[in-house]
Amino acid sequence: MTPASALTDWERFPRFDEIDAAAVPGAIRALLAQAETEVAALEAARPATWAGLMLPLERIGDGLSRGISALRMLMSTCDSPELRAAWQEIEAPLMAFFSRMDQSRPLYEALLALQAATGDTLSPHQTRILEGQLREMRLGGVDLDGDKAQRFQAIVQRLAALSTTFSNNVLDAQKGWSLLVRDPARIAGMPGSWRQLAAALAAQDGAPEATPENGPWRVSVDYPIAIPLLEHCEDRALRQEVRTRMMTVAGAPPVDNTPVLREILQLRQEMAGLLGFASYAELSIARKMAPSVDEIEARMHAMVAAARLPAKAELAELEALAAEAGAPEATDMQPWDVSYWAKRLHERKVGVSDDELRPYFSFETVLDTLFSLIERVFGARLSPTTGVPTWHPDVRTYRVDDAATGAHLADLYIDPFARPGTKRSGAWMSPLVDRSAALAPAGAAVRKPVAAIVCNQAPPAPGAPSLMVFREVVTLVHEMGHALHQLLTVAEDARCAGVSGVEWDAVEVPSMFLQSWVYHRPTLRQMAVHHETGAPLPDEIIARLEAARTHQAASGVLSQADLALGDLDLHHRFDPHSDDDIHARVRALTAAIRVMPPLPTDQRMSSFQHIFAGGYAAGYYSYRWAELLALDAFAAFQELDGDTAAEARMGRRWRETVLAEGGGAHPLALFEAFRGRAPDEAALLRWYGLGG
Repeated sequence: MTPASALTDWERFPRFDEIDAAAVPGAIRALLAQAETEVAALEAARPATWAGLMLPLERIGDGLSRGISALRMLMSTCDSPELRAAWQEIEAPLMAFFSRMDQSRPLYEALLALQAATGDTLSPHQTRILEGQLREMRLGGVDLDGDKAQRFQAIVQRLAALSTTFSNNVLDAQKGWSLLVRDPARIAGMPGSWRQLAAALAAQDGAPEATPENGPWRVSVDYPIAIPLLEHCEDRALRQEVRTRMMTVAGAPPVDNTPVLREILQLRQEMAGLLGFASYAELSIARKMAPSVDEIEARMHAMVAAARLPAKAELAELEALAAEAGAPEATDMQPWDVSYWAKRLHERKVGVSDDELRPYFSFETVLDTLFSLIERVFGARLSPTTGVPTWHPDVRTYRVDDAATGAHLADLYIDPFARPGTKRSGAWMSPLVDRSAALAPAGAAVRKPVAAIVCNQAPPAPGAPSLMVFREVVTLVHEMGHALHQLLTVAEDARCAGVSGVEWDAVEVPSMFLQSWVYHRPTLRQMAVHHETGAPLPDEIIARLEAARTHQAASGVLSQADLALGDLDLHHRFDPHSDDDIHARVRALTAAIRVMPPLPTDQRMSSFQHIFAGGYAAGYYSYRWAELLALDAFAAFQELDGDTAAEARMGRRWRETVLAEGGGAHPLALFEAFRGRAPDEAALLRWYGLGG
């Protein structure tokens, strides 16, 4: 296999170990040339049958998406100048091709002819795919002519380039600041696991003498370093510096995303206008489950109204705790103080710290418990595999089988550990291969789906397993929920299998649903076992963990509402061609929502990759929207009161509706098929202790 074909010429798994960045542009160009020829043939023939039109379109789109998915996985986990250069070379031609397909009038007319010819003879999946394709082509500018069509395509290409620039700038800005701390007094209060990681990073950064006990320690704005520091560091000045840096990442020279995000907003507004929408938010909602911007904002403001008074009480509680300790924060609480005192209050109420909990959450035990839950409740078994090409030695691979029949269903990668500098921070699930009957390998009835889960927890120490903080446990289970959505589908067309074709504001439903199981007592008891003694986490501490779910919950609701409403405001009401300061506008909105005023230097939008380098533009509200459905679904299991047989029956129903259908049916229809009724917000309110 040549380096070029390694990117695209494979049946079951991407050949990550053979992909050569230098060969990527040639491989993609070859795929594009073949796709162009096939599309031209379809445009000339305009077949009005599913087999003649839709199956070739599935094959064309899939070939490109597989190569792009593999390349993006490498870029996000093994960043290098060579990969960046390769992507920059092919990004514009790729976007031009997809835009050209979206704007192909012959294909559009062929799809309309197919719709008219087939009437109601198509399957529900086929009908949804066809309707979705027509909608996407309309939103892709197919009805535009002449200069408008050319301008639309230019906007698409420019937005793609700006998105990459925005993301690269964030990574460069994060890399561009660090602090080597040599005075142990400055990191007083920091957990041992953090000291170990920070010392290892210092050793990599030119301080080979670094040890966890004596330092030096490398401080940065990478989440595995910065978040624990804000929660535990007793040095208020160091907390202030880190928090301030986090809020200004890529917000000032030499790496300033402000002009980038303004141009993105301008181009999105222009794009919406070309398509006949009053704002980009309205264009975005046309692809979503939610009915309108107004309804979304009304729901968000209702949450703000429900949470604001409780959030003020939560802040007062932090100030009272600081006063008890004789700390100046009692009368001068600042954004860099909130996480620290919230953590102290959490420890007092819950009676357990991250360092005390971490020994009970070995990565291996957590993963085994998660696999056990999936098999018991959802009827799917995950088993380790070997010989599968991966992008890094940390990566593990698994085969997914039906637990009852033993039938092979899918395959999964898990890349669990942080690699600062080359691996993007955060956690995510990437669909690498979609299930498809038409694209099955020779001799197979269907092509099996493949997905990857990527996290950033601390790697194992010498002689010890990787130990997780509780939020990392929740994150891992959350991403597994996304993976199950991709892997347990029964849809047989790549365009509606798994997460493909799912409305963006419904994508988080399966992940938020599964993460709720972390609070399921039998599951938590199995998961939380001391890695040295084998002792289970005491029931008293489990009860406190459950109670901690509502700790500072109102403030969390305001935080999410703030981000969601800020996103909608910039894409619905803000005029990006004006001289108005984007960051000042966002700060003003934040001040009206949250009870803690924002920092005067807060420029968080400059690093808000979800909406400027991801798929959440005018869609960040999706997390709360999906959470309502997810928690209502989980409540169905809580109502079974521990009946394991009933849980398994209910779990199969979840698998056979929401997970099996994937993007093949409307999310609300799937929810109602599972729950037997429309969604109810009472479960969400109960979950956060806000009534209901």
